[in-house]
Amino acid sequence: MIKLSKISLNYGNNTDILKDLDLKLESGSFHFLTGPSGSGKSSLLKLLFLGHLPSSGKLNIFGKNVSDISNTELPILRRKIGVVFQDFRLLNHLTVIENVALPLQIAGARKVDIKDHVNELISWVGLSDKINSLPNTLSDGEKQRISIARAVIGRPSLLLADEPTGSIDSDQGNKIMYLFEELNKIGTTVIIATHDNALVNEFNYPKLNLIDGKIN
Repeated sequence: MIKLSKISLNYGNNTDILKDLDLKLESGSFHFLTGPSGSGKSSLLKLLFLGHLPSSGKLNIFGKNVSDISNTELPILRRKIGVVFQDFRLLNHLTVIENVALPLQIAGARKVDIKDHVNELISWVGLSDKINSLPNTLSDGEKQRISIARAVIGRPSLLLADEPTGSIDSDQGNKIMYLFEELNKIGTTVIIATHDNALVNEFNYPKLNLIDGKIN
């Protein structure tokens, strides 16, 4: 379960991006995060990824109050979270297969398991022919698909996706949504931030509508 109680977030300029936010998400739930540009969607995802701590209020994630988490515990907790960033954040010195394999390597998975799972997932997103390519040789749509593969490879407890279908066509977008749904079926909590109303309407999941830093 994820619970936010009276959460506010600012970046040190006395302007709250999130304001007294109350939110409770059951484990294994699936939500779209919607709202206009500047409403705080990306900031809320950063908070849930533990990229920022709340300026005030209480955030509980995986049964822990994040304000009480030590610096040594933080990276361990983050390994339970998969993130699809809007700007991809692939490591440019690593190949496609190395980028996707990274979460499994950090988790200490066996090499044979890494190879099998990574190859299967890269094939699923339609990029088997790019497996040894570096990110700077890929299109934005290809980078997006590799970013998604990396986020889901470790079967995270929480998946956060910021505009995950923004750089890919509708057919690939539906395929990616199916992948998210399959992950959700095995217990992953999924939150997708999107401006794509067609996507929201096609996949009938609850909406968290964020306006001026508050869930409406």
